[in-house]
Amino acid sequence: NGVIYAMKSNDKPNYFFSYDTGLNTWTQLTNDSIPPFDSLLTNGVGKLKKIYVKDGAAMVNDGSVIYATKGGGYNFMWMYTPGVGWARVESVPRLHKKSVIKTGGAMTFANGGIYLLKGNKSPEFWKYIPSPSAVASVRPSTVSATMVEHTTTATDFSFGVIPNPFTKLAAIRYNIPVSGKVTIKLYNLTGNLIETIINEYMQAGTYTTNISTNYLAKGIYFLRYESLTNQADIKIIIQ
Repeated sequence: NGVIYAMKSNDKPNYFFSYDTGLNTWTQLTNDSIPPFDSLLTNGVGKLKKIYVKDGAAMVNDGSVIYATKGGGYNFMWMYTPGVGWARVESVPRLHKKSVIKTGGAMTFANGGIYLLKGNKSPEFWKYIPSPSAVASVRPSTVSATMVEHTTTATDFSFGVIPNPFTKLAAIRYNIPVSGKVTIKLYNLTGNLIETIINEYMQAGTYTTNISTNYLAKGIYFLRYESLTNQADIKIIIQ
């Protein structure tokens, strides 16, 4: 809408600015600074930590909203709606310890999708499909392979893990029929909370979120999905 948006790295408040091309002026959006808090897994437990915009951060718009990553070795992604504010969206999957957004991280928008490079000497290439009715992340390509994408419109609730049992990495796949607050939590066999995987407002659609065993011992765990309209539990087995 004739406005340029910019974020400033290496400053703790996560400064966010707008530039009016008509008035030729910059304005600091104090009330719309990029939120510093993200849910971070520490010692097997999810907790909030201040994450600031750093090296490798990137920002792009799809014509109506802005998507941004903070870089600095994290894969969190946020969405900014002018006049509304920021909201967390699904993080870019992390495949291994160094699979994070850092130096060289970049995003662009084309043909209805956001394409992302993590930088950090990584060949990973990801596509994110933003839409009110269909949101999905896809598996990364290798250097020579073609990236495969998958997205459907959610009309009925579903919640599953593929594969199950699994050894190192599995995909949590779920359809959200109605937009609203969604939580997905991981519990051990005795009912103790291990990690809060998702805890945010989400648009209706189909989602895929990866779960890794890097911090988990072999055994039986439970995933619990809760929203305003649905609740489900799944037993998962890590071999």
